[in-house]
Amino acid sequence: MTKIPKITYQLKKEKSNESSTIKKNPITQELEDFAFNQVDPLSVLSSYYLNHQSADPIDSINEVPQLIEKKEITDAKRYIKMNLHRTITLDETAKKVFLSPYYFSKLFKAETGITFVAYVSQQKMVQATELLRHSDLSISQIAKSLGFNQTSYFSRIFKKEYAMTPKEFRSFSKR
Repeated sequence: MTKIPKITYQLKKEKSNESSTIKKNPITQELEDFAFNQVDPLSVLSSYYLNHQSADPIDSINEVPQLIEKKEITDAKRYIKMNLHRTITLDETAKKVFLSPYYFSKLFKAETGITFVAYVSQQKMVQATELLRHSDLSISQIAKSLGFNQTSYFSRIFKKEYAMTPKEFRSFSKR
């Protein structure tokens, strides 16, 4: 007995057990019985398959959403996180994940939705907010710890991201 008829048999058995314990309106019962007997799970599945089958198998693969991030991107993100304390380039990161810089750049943008440079900057700013909230380091020390050579450049990037300076952010988050 295949799985579908087994399921159908089990459902019919459960249905007969239900009807013996609960008395229903005869018309409702008749409609339910009619509907239940008209549904063949195998025909429903085959109909779904035929309606959703693509002429080209590659098309159907492309229709499946990418829920799993590519290993190279996961490895690159890990590398970035471990090296936020210094300047990180696209070339060196591409080399770490064994891809050409051009292909890595395109793949990174396709997988994350933002450019490599924007992602690195975003991650540095997230780290900066944590340091501003939970440390007593000066703003210039935080800038240096995140690989920025100039505090003014760090402040400009921070303000662009959060619409306030690091100093304003720190005083706002301490309230």
